[in-house]
Amino acid sequence: DDWNELFCDPERLVAGVLLDGDDATPLFSLPHEERFAALARVDWQVTLLAAATKTHREVHSLWGVFASTHRVWLAHSVVFFLAATLTSTMPPRSGPDGSTIGGDPHSNISLLAFNGFSD
Repeated sequence: DDWNELFCDPERLVAGVLLDGDDATPLFSLPHEERFAALARVDWQVTLLAAATKTHREVHSLWGVFASTHRVWLAHSVVFFLAATLTSTMPPRSGPDGSTIGGDPHSNISLLAFNGFSD
């Protein structure tokens, strides 16, 4: 970000690129013919100092994880609640031994989702 902010704004580039030395001469104060040769003497530590080049504060949090995957969470939530609604509105059917395993396919799906794979 420091590089983008420095090189995308011409005024900041002219004022911000400083040469090594006690006086910290700006690179663009040199004649046009001498600038390329003087690039080796640029003090990049001072030029890219965050306090001088940053125009915004970067904040990192877990909100970025949600923001980048919100469509996935939304799709999973909709499918889960749709499946839960469909399986809860059907009457349970039981097999010959009284268990719901082997009965209605919707009941089997709800049993697998809510109870795991136990009998």
